[in-house]
Amino acid sequence: MSEIEERFLKLPDSEDYTRVRQFKIDAKGAVVSRGDSFRRKRNHKSDNSPSPFPLSENDSPRGTSSRSASVASSAGSAMKLSAERTSPGSEDMVPEAPSTSHLSYKIYILGQTGAGKSSLISQFITSEYRNAFADEVEDVDNTVSICIGGTECELTFFETDPTSDDSWRREDVEAYLLVYSIDSKSSFRTVLNVLEDLRQEKSHTPVILAGNKVDLERKRTVAASEVKMLAHQHSVAHFEISVALNHDVDELLVGIVAEIKESVANNSAANQENSPVTPRSDSIQEPEDFRAAIRRFSQRKKRQMGVSVVESDAGKCTNLSPGGLFAKFRQWRKGTKC
Repeated sequence: MSEIEERFLKLPDSEDYTRVRQFKIDAKGAVVSRGDSFRRKRNHKSDNSPSPFPLSENDSPRGTSSRSASVASSAGSAMKLSAERTSPGSEDMVPEAPSTSHLSYKIYILGQTGAGKSSLISQFITSEYRNAFADEVEDVDNTVSICIGGTECELTFFETDPTSDDSWRREDVEAYLLVYSIDSKSSFRTVLNVLEDLRQEKSHTPVILAGNKVDLERKRTVAASEVKMLAHQHSVAHFEISVALNHDVDELLVGIVAEIKESVANNSAANQENSPVTPRSDSIQEPEDFRAAIRRFSQRKKRQMGVSVVESDAGKCTNLSPGGLFAKFRQWRKGTKC
């Protein structure tokens, strides 16, 4: 245990603090981690955020495939400070008065057992590296507070294996994160089936695809081009990450927030046309700097996915990648117009 961790644990009210992930979106839309800070926990009894799902005696917040049968208090996730926060004294803490001026969102993580859902949640909680291969199973909170450019929101994660549990279909959440392993074709087929069901049943709820274990590139069985085509077809964001290496996990975390915010903006515009009533998610006005940062991130992500070169007309030549040009050439050789 480091000196800074020991100093924090000696505080008489350390259990009253919660970790806040700090991020910044630069001018190019890239995610910059600024480490973690701590603030006093809010009184959720007076908070306007939605309450967690009702749980039965045998259920845990992460679903039936969770690594543990219970979730530790957020003090467990508050025992470590980011290596980036090395200054002594009060600068290690960012005290904030309890406030309800933040939004809370619920996200369901779906994927086959072994895809890395539990490890992903553990890494979401902190900027520190979590060893995904550790033998010891550590209980962590399933809620993470994120501050992007000074604006905070709270994400609560639930996880399950959709092949063995369908309770996720009955829950209302703000987003779905579908996790598969790039070295497992069956895990990809699982999320594909879930994606098709979600597009039929909950077409307005954001869905994000995440291919885990890119550190096993040599064992890849799920082609990146296949996933990209699927993401274009269903209009969903796609990320490739490695929880084992903590590669692009922060990018995915911010991406979840961006997808929710974009969905809220679209739904709000539609609601304003049909009804003068303001939805709950719009009851808190967000700073323009925050909205601009989210737009920069979303635009950068869309450029990476090649959305700008994809046209909605299926009859046109939509793929301008080298592979698409070769396909176009083969069609020309066969005498078929593109």
